[in-house]
Formats: sequence, structure tokens, C-alpha cells
Amino acid sequence: MGNSQFKTVREIGTAYISGGGLGEKEKQWLSRFIHWAPDKLFNSIQPAEIENYANSLPSNSSDINIHLKTLRQFLSYAKDYGYTTIALGQYLKIKRTSFKKPSSARQEVEKQTLTSSKKAQMECELNELKEKRVKIIDDIRRAAADKDLKENAPYHAAREEKAKLDGKILELETILKHAVVCDTETKQNSQVSLGSRFTIVHGPSGKEICYTLVMPREVNALERRISANSPVGQAVMGHKPGDTVEVQAPAGKTHYHIKSIG
Repeated sequence: MGNSQFKTVREIGTAYISGGGLGEKEKQWLSRFIHWAPDKLFNSIQPAEIENYANSLPSNSSDINIHLKTLRQFLSYAKDYGYTTIALGQYLKIKRTSFKKPSSARQEVEKQTLTSSKKAQMECELNELKEKRVKIIDDIRRAAADKDLKENAPYHAAREEKAKLDGKILELETILKHAVVCDTETKQNSQVSLGSRFTIVHGPSGKEICYTLVMPREVNALERRISANSPVGQAVMGHKPGDTVEVQAPAGKTHYHIKSIG
């Protein structure tokens, strides 16, 4: 794309829409962006201009999230193809004039507590996804060499795969950014907490069961890794060896004695 520096917003936007894969709402929002500066050379767009455009959007629109997602994907596409060297999507933010401050309870829910091993696993997965994204971008560029994008199946498949990767990368980055790592070693096995391995005795039957308390993402029935949000997990959380807890099971209430931790 040797002449990419001479491409206008209208030319790049029209080609992107004709490539297919967009719904009617997405096409409408993208068309609005094109009409914003149709004959402007794309590589001359500056971050301040994108910020001004974002500020002109109706923040109370029910479709605003579709609009932002569509435009960010388009701006990412433009950068991937060399129409601009700036990641313009990061400047596409709406300044809301009125909002409700999230309650402390809501903020707590948004923070995820992870064991150190799970955090390391997620970081490794994130790096692998980023490496895969680089390869997908190369696949898109090669597929785009065929000018007939409308009937270009490899191109559309690669774009769809990139969109999925972008979503997963964003999800992992968000979780890791707000994650709270639980250091179980500092608890000295004094009480059941996230990451604890503990043994309980079923009151009525006397049967001993050993579990490890983990976050929902780490649940594994074969390894007896149960969620902290499960009935048993909620009942034993914060209790010490020797305590008896009541568990609300589907079949009714039952009791467990916490025998040991660790």
C-alpha cells in the first residue's frame, strides 16, 4: 500500500464497510464518522481531533457503546494497515456530564482475587494471545492483497479471529490490572480463605472430604477445587479448624465440621 498516505477518510471507510461483517447500526455509526471529514487524509488525523469528535457524540444515546466499539475497531484496522501511525482509538472517549458514582460494594465486585499461580497462568495466556495477534495481523495483510474484499473469505475469517483475540486480550488485561493476589502463606493456616486446602467432616455421615477453595475461574471438580461462591465455600470462608458450619444445599441444610486447614 504505497499510496496509503493519500487515502481519505471516505475511501478507507467505504472500503471497510464494503468488506462486510457489519450490522446496520454499525454501518450507520461508521457512516457518521465518514461524514465528519470525508475528504480529510486519514494520516493527517490528530488525537485532538478524535477527542473533539468524541465530545460531539450524544453521551445519552442507547447505542453509544455500539458506536464506540465500531469506531475503535475501524481505527485499529486503519493503524494495522498503515493508514495512520497513531493508535487513535485510545482517544475516542466520551466525557459524561452526569453519572452515579459506583458504590463501594460494586467496586469490590469488580476486583478479582486471584491466587499467585492463577495470575501467572493468566499472564502467560495474555502473552501468547498477543503473539498470536501479531500473526493474525500479518494474515489480514496478506489476505487484503486480494482487492476484492467482499468475496475474500480468508480476509473475513482473519478479521473475525482478530476481533475475538482483541476481546480476550482486553478481558485478561482488565482482570490482571485490578486483580488482588491472595498470599495464603501469610495466613498461617489459621482460617479458611481463598487458596486454602482444608478437610471437612460431613456431620450426618462422618465422611471426610478435602477441598481447595478457589475463584470461579479455577474450579475443577476432579481436583476438588471448589468455588468460593459455592454453598460450601461461602459457609467455611473465614472459619477455623474446630468450627462447625451450616451449609444450605439443594436437598436442604446440612452441617460440616472443619477438621484441618493445609
